[in-house]
Amino acid sequence: MPDPYRPTLPGARVHVFAASGNSPLVVAEDARLRGGEGPQTDQSYGQAGWHWGINFETLMQLVMKLWWSETPDHLNREGRPLGPHGNVSQLAIMVHGQPNALDVEGKASHDWASTEADTADLRGATVARYATELTLLEKILSEDAILHFMACRAGQLQGAAQEDLLVNVSRYLPNRAIVGYTTFGWVATDDMKRPGGWCEPGMRETWLDGITPSPPINKVCEGATWFDLARLPWASVDTPYARVVRDGVELKSGWPDSGQRNVLDWSRMP
Repeated sequence: MPDPYRPTLPGARVHVFAASGNSPLVVAEDARLRGGEGPQTDQSYGQAGWHWGINFETLMQLVMKLWWSETPDHLNREGRPLGPHGNVSQLAIMVHGQPNALDVEGKASHDWASTEADTADLRGATVARYATELTLLEKILSEDAILHFMACRAGQLQGAAQEDLLVNVSRYLPNRAIVGYTTFGWVATDDMKRPGGWCEPGMRETWLDGITPSPPINKVCEGATWFDLARLPWASVDTPYARVVRDGVELKSGWPDSGQRNVLDWSRMP
């Protein structure tokens, strides 16, 4: 079967990349690379395969924008809002993260200190507080959608198993694949900017997990490494440190050296 990470028909199955107001990116509304001009394959300046870029302040605001906003012309929908019709087959939500935690309310600083993890609004133990947002999101996402949390280390489980963020979110979004990353993500804003200041979509997946001692992330990811897409790939459901959960079951561990299953078999996906 086709790799579901790759784009399908615009307007029918939409791929949305959403960035929080305190994340490093202000993503362009036309999220096709260079607005659809030039190659539509992964480049050093952005990740291919996205259609619509949305900037938001809170998770509820993002849900309302997905539901009610007039859609851009390049989606070929004559501006019609997406509404509750399951048109979004890929949704990336870029926010600050910590192990098992997401800052979906935009409260953290750009350099979120580890001591701020306790103030994260969406954690494994607090998912029920977002029942309204997730219930609405369930109607927006297609039945086979993939939801990516583009955030640092949110895929790392911290605490009791029943407080697993990805597992608990998946219970509100049946049959959807929920993706979190076990390592730090990285973006190079200046390299990703278009003329006018808007940014291309995407987050690079690093191998830095915050557990193993390492140099500062900017020292590791800048320079020649940024241009090496094999060493520093755009984060996706198939990259090594992507943890994937569906219906409460872990399909991919996100730990390539652990001996646990870390390759998705798309033939077994619905």
